Amino acid sequence: MSFLGRKKDKDDNQQSAGAPPSPDAPPMIDPNTGLPPPYDPPDPNASQDDGEKVGFVQGIQNYIMDSYNGLYKIVLEPSMPKRATIAVLLAGVLIGIFFAYVLAPVEFTGAHPRRLSDDGLEQWVRMVAVGHATNGYDADSALLVLQQIPNPQQVVARVASNPQVPVEEQQAVANLQNIAGFNELTGSVAPQDPGFIASTLAIIVFIIAVMIITPICVLLWRLLIYPNIVAGIFDAIKRATNKEYAEEVARQKKELETLQEQKRLKEEMAKSVVADANFGEPVMQNISIYTKGRNYDDSFAIELGPDQGNQFLGECGAGIATKVEGELESVEFWGFDMATQATLTKIFAAPGAINNPTLQAKVSNRVANPATDIVAAEPGAKLNLDTEAIRIQAEIASISYNDAGGAPNSGIENMQMKIVTWQKQGSLAGAPAGAVGGPPPIPPPQPLPDYSDMQFDAPPQMPSSPPAPPPAGGKSMDEYANMQFDPPPQMPSSPPVPPPAGGRSLNEYDDIQFDPPPQMPGQNPLQPPPLQMPPTGGINPLQPPPLQMPSDDDDDDPFGGTGDFTPLR
Repeated sequence: MSFLGRKKDKDDNQQSAGAPPSPDAPPMIDPNTGLPPPYDPPDPNASQDDGEKVGFVQGIQNYIMDSYNGLYKIVLEPSMPKRATIAVLLAGVLIGIFFAYVLAPVEFTGAHPRRLSDDGLEQWVRMVAVGHATNGYDADSALLVLQQIPNPQQVVARVASNPQVPVEEQQAVANLQNIAGFNELTGSVAPQDPGFIASTLAIIVFIIAVMIITPICVLLWRLLIYPNIVAGIFDAIKRATNKEYAEEVARQKKELETLQEQKRLKEEMAKSVVADANFGEPVMQNISIYTKGRNYDDSFAIELGPDQGNQFLGECGAGIATKVEGELESVEFWGFDMATQATLTKIFAAPGAINNPTLQAKVSNRVANPATDIVAAEPGAKLNLDTEAIRIQAEIASISYNDAGGAPNSGIENMQMKIVTWQKQGSLAGAPAGAVGGPPPIPPPQPLPDYSDMQFDAPPQMPSSPPAPPPAGGKSMDEYANMQFDPPPQMPSSPPVPPPAGGRSLNEYDDIQFDPPPQMPGQNPLQPPPLQMPPTGGINPLQPPPLQMPSDDDDDDPFGGTGDFTPLR
């Protein structure tokens, strides 16, 4: 994978030239026409190398991200263990460590003398010295026992100089140094205490190793070990012990082989297209294969290609018509026409069973004419299903027989059937040629007329009329152009009227307040008074005439008045 020529990704908010506008983008309006601009599809012949190329560092980053997405996200991540699985595993490890170090630590039994403490080593030397002094140990036995402890010379010297040891034992320990070969003792190696830090690091490293090794082991198990080794062993055991499962596996294998053979034969048929003299090239070519034990039921859609609108014309197929003693005896070939909604059926029967009355009784009601629609399934045998819109033809390409029906060649062992479909042109009345069963042709859009250079004539000039002459004995209006009026005379100011004798000044009534009017009986003060109907003999022009309520005698409502919509008054 090359990463030097990789193009830089475009900004999400940047719209490509010629692409349809995004639904979230603001609408673009052409200022000249007031309409959105037409969609300009991209040119398929345009060069793909016109984009800006990224640099070397960015190319490496893109290469790493592509490799990560392709290898880990697609291949490894679906088989990785879940985080909950790792968490449960770590919890189990921590619980085990706590149990081994705190709840039930290791207790040594029958351990080697090199694990003794310093006091235990001194006691060991004192017992050896006493045994040698009392002739319990000879010289060789004493050296052999001293060889089992670490640094025997240092421990013997330390005990011999210890003032807390009795004098007799000090003398016996000192005599051990006089044994021939004492100085050549090497002793054993004592275990070393790693300390707190080393012990803690060992636990941490162990936990990290569990977190790393567990996913690796799970991947190896799920990707390599189980599917390639364990699954095969389990499947072989299950097929050996379960007969139904073995038959199902064999059937699925046969189905897969049949599909692969169908694909290969279909590709070969596509290379040699069979054109009909009346209908031209076929709309669909396919192959239907039957093998013994297969659940035979094939169906194929009949539809036009993309250049013809992908129109669905119908469907056809083949399946089991009758079986005898578990073997295929006859094949049902059927076709469905979408235009006429017609379904036609014809039968291919094994040559040894075509005249069997039982077979004729089973399939004669499925066909229109048993004399012509039931034929022997032999190499080269053909059947045609004709409707007003399509022709469907089935031809036996190859076939092998068995004697399952009791007579020779009364069962079908294997069969290959070619199915070819043509569309009949002009099959629908009134439809133009080349448009059978399809939508009517859409006329090409007509361009709008160009009004950019349109000009309009100037409006006609109205004739000017001479000024009207003044009336006889009157004055011209020009004489009133400088007319002026005198201002109105100023009214004399009158002194304020004094209050009457014994009365009050109006200033005393500035803060006066009044009680609300009393509520009238039978009338809501917050609602207007009811409308008064006009007197008899006259109609108020501002009000509609009074409604005439029907009487009970002429009421023809069968629902007893439940449908009356009389307004409330």
